This record gives sequence, structure tokens and C-alpha cells, in this order.
Amino acid sequence: MTGDVAARRSGTAVSGSPVTVPGVRLTLALGIVLVGYSYLVALWPSRYQVTPRPVVLAREWLNFPLGIGEDFGMLGVALLLLSLGYTAADAVSRLGTRRACATLLVRGYLPFAFAATLSWLLLLAGARPFTDGAPGQLSISAYLSNLALVDGLLGEQTLFGLGWVIVVGTLFCLLVLATAALLTRVPLAATAVQLAVAVTAVVAGGTAGGWVAELGQLSVYLSFPLLGELIWTVRERGVPGWAAAPAGLGCLAVVIAGERIYPELAGWLYALTTVYAVLILLLSLARGAGPGRSTIVGWAADRTYPLFLLIGVVGYPILFAFDDVAFAVALPLAVAGTVAAAEGLFRLMTAVRT
Repeated sequence: MTGDVAARRSGTAVSGSPVTVPGVRLTLALGIVLVGYSYLVALWPSRYQVTPRPVVLAREWLNFPLGIGEDFGMLGVALLLLSLGYTAADAVSRLGTRRACATLLVRGYLPFAFAATLSWLLLLAGARPFTDGAPGQLSISAYLSNLALVDGLLGEQTLFGLGWVIVVGTLFCLLVLATAALLTRVPLAATAVQLAVAVTAVVAGGTAGGWVAELGQLSVYLSFPLLGELIWTVRERGVPGWAAAPAGLGCLAVVIAGERIYPELAGWLYALTTVYAVLILLLSLARGAGPGRSTIVGWAADRTYPLFLLIGVVGYPILFAFDDVAFAVALPLAVAGTVAAAEGLFRLMTAVRT
């Protein structure tokens, strides 16, 4: 399928968003809602051994029977990474490597740097944003390592609790940019090369320690955006489904192997979560044209990344600030504050041309 045909299939832009496929927009909106529910509604009160009744019911009737752990948080992250795989491949194909790099910098890295800096300043001020683990020494080296996305590899204090997702997304985008020439000509071959790199990192990490093991564990999650890219090759490049299936099974095998290689991933049933996420994206692409064009879905899809960055950086400090009042009162304030901050960050992002 030619690039022109692919561009026409993608449809027209909605609300100025670079993500134009209604099914992907619906997947993004659902993903960010699940992430917000997991971290604001379920995780925060659980730290105080006070779990809201609706969360208990959701766990009993949905999470446990379906095998979806972490209160849908990992499913939400999987949906976001799948959508990233789809849109990143499409962006590189349409925009070219140079323009895609500029977009990655302005719309990808700079908002993250803003969120990491805000989290740093809030920690210095005594607030409690969501960080990975117990707060450590707020050294300059920790701040700089967070900005360089290597805090996990160096064992430094993580300022952004969901920073590992940003690292996975960055690694994937770098792989896409490195194979851009192949992606535009033989997209399935590009995915195969990217999958080979991921497999190498996962296996190498399993036999090593330190930062190599950390990188290998993160590489397990590359399966999600790689699956999104595969779906893009089938829908937008006309690659037969039977030809893409082996690579898709390879991505699933990486997740299964990762659960056995890395003890931290064991028992979470991430392979099952992967299957659920792929089915949701495929269903959204096939049947989500109407909902994907709705105003509320379009708003959430456009602001998915700012919301993702600020759920823990803005929402958590607000919950902690109002921890002496009823959770039913604090939660709406946290959601409102996160939405308002995300709207401001979104407007800053769209004001900068790439």
C-alpha cells in the first residue's frame, strides 16, 4: 500500500491532534482512564489500607476473574504503548526521520522534562508526588539522571513513578528512527529487526546484573509498541495478517519469557494482559469510528500524554494535601487539578511548532 493511500485511510485530523485514526484515539482515551483509575482511585488509598468499596468490587468481579492485575494499570499502560507503536510508525512513514525527531523532542521529551522538574521542585518543597519507591536524597545527580532517563539504570532516586514507561517509549522510538529507511520500504523487516534487538536485550539482561539487567527488563515491554507497529503494517501497509503473525507471536513470547527470566515480572500474567490489549486495539480500529470521533474521546486522546505525565506529579500531591478529609472529596480535587494542569501543558505543547 502506498503512503498516499495510507494517509487517506488515516482520515482527517480531529481537534488538531497528530493522532487521526478514530480507533487509536479511542484506545488512547481508554488507556489513560485506566491508568488514572489505577493510580488515583485504587493505588493511593491502598497505601493507607483504606480501599473504596467500588475498587473492591472491581477486583472481585473483574480483575481477579479476568487475570488483570494492578487495578487495570498495566492494561492501561499496554494500550498506551500499543497506540504509540501504531502512531510512531505512521509518523515516521509520513513525516520522515528528520521531522519525526523534532516531533519526538518537542512533544515527547520536553513535556517529560517539565514533569520531572516539577516533581523535583515539589519534593524539595515537601510535597508528595508519586515516585518509584521511598524518597531518597534529592541530589543533583538524581535530578540529572532523571532528565537523561537513566535513573533506573544508575540506581538513582526516580522522580517520576511512571518514568519507566517513558523509557520504554523512548527506546522504541529510537528503534523506529534507526530503522526508518527499512520501515518505509519493507515495514515487516523493520519490525523483525526491532524485535531481534529487544530479544537480545532481554536475554542479555537475564544473564547479567546491574544496568544490563535493568535494560533487559525494560526491553520486555517493547513488545507492546512492537505489536502496535505490526498492526499498523497490516492496516496501513497492506502486509498480510499471516505474514505478520509470526512476529506477533514473537512479541508475545518475549513477554512470556520475561516473566520467567526476571523474578520481578513473575506472577503478573502480563502475557494475558498483552492479549487483552491487542484485542481492544483491534476492536477499536474495527468498530470504534463513531466513539473515536466523539468530543470527549477526542479531548482525552489529545491530552493523553500530559495527563499521563501529571497524574502522579499533580494528582498525588493534591491527594496528600487533603489526606485529612474524606477520599470522596479529595479525589475530585485531584482529578480537577490534574485535568487543569494537563490542559495547560497541552496548550504549551501545541503552541510549539515542530
